[in-house]
Amino acid sequence: MRYSLQARLRGFLLGALVGEHQAFTRRREQETCWRYSRTLLRCCELIVKPGGHNWENLWKFLEPELHGCELESVIAASLPVSFLFHDNRQKWRSHLGYFPTRLQLDPVARDWLYIFSYTLAAFLREESDPEGLIPTLLDLVEMGSEVREVLKLISNWQSKNQSLASIIGELNQVGSTVHTKLAIALYCLLNSCEDFGLTLIRLHENCDCGGVATIIGALSGAYNSEIAIPIEWDLEIANISGDGLGYRTQVLRLADELLAFWSGVYIDASLPSELGTITTVASPRVMRLR
Repeated sequence: MRYSLQARLRGFLLGALVGEHQAFTRRREQETCWRYSRTLLRCCELIVKPGGHNWENLWKFLEPELHGCELESVIAASLPVSFLFHDNRQKWRSHLGYFPTRLQLDPVARDWLYIFSYTLAAFLREESDPEGLIPTLLDLVEMGSEVREVLKLISNWQSKNQSLASIIGELNQVGSTVHTKLAIALYCLLNSCEDFGLTLIRLHENCDCGGVATIIGALSGAYNSEIAIPIEWDLEIANISGDGLGYRTQVLRLADELLAFWSGVYIDASLPSELGTITTVASPRVMRLR
């Protein structure tokens, strides 16, 4: 493994913040709204809080927040769940299925949600290089779906290393703005996957949307870990207070708590603490050699 899971998870959360912030900065807007990053971090917070393993309880909070939201917000909320089950494809599919079922997503929205969520899982497992990911993504999409044709286009563009200008021209012929912005985002990610900065710069120059920037920032951060985020962009996030999102240490702490939850370690406030230490519990059925 090139990077530890902790470094990748930290890059995942910081990358989401950086992606959305840079999208607003390049539009020369005075403040970032944090709409999409807030949704992603909120899902992380709900998971690590006591009882977060109970999916019915989790959906009592998630469902009202996500109903009526645009697709990018739903995808952002699905990514922490994808992290939790990235090492078990059967459980991953089962738990991701809550999103299209509970939110009544149409087939196109469902396909794109699975595509980006599975991409995160594949990056965390390091199971394949970005160029070999498209065939696996095609297996997630139902036969006859319009999204299959878009994925085949992306595969063709990758093989030819095609320019974004010509890609946008082809996508405009597809006629769907949903396909256009998400396909551009996926191509930018897979075509320059090793370079966090370049991925976001290319995306911002060709797609004016904070939602896809949040998603791609999170995925690129997970692939390249926190060390790949340009220091000047990282400092911009550290200096923003906002709703508490800008405190870099809080975001890193949340990443560590999510990793601990996945590992089967959690803090039990009901247990007595000695000498000011925090009492933690490790589940013997979850903790194991990885």
